[in-house]
Amino acid sequence: MGIYFSTPVLFYYYLLGDELADNAEEVIELIVSGELRAYLSSEAYDDAVAGL
Repeated sequence: MGIYFSTPVLFYYYLLGDELADNAEEVIELIVSGELRAYLSSEAYDDAVAGL
């Protein structure tokens, strides 16, 4: 299992559907499937929500 330290940018790309959304979607799918473990701070979620 890989480890990924995420930033709010991953969620921005995914939620806003910009040119990097496909890459972000792949990372999110790996996290959901359990192949990748993501570590996020609560500040990352706050930043992602504030950016929307």
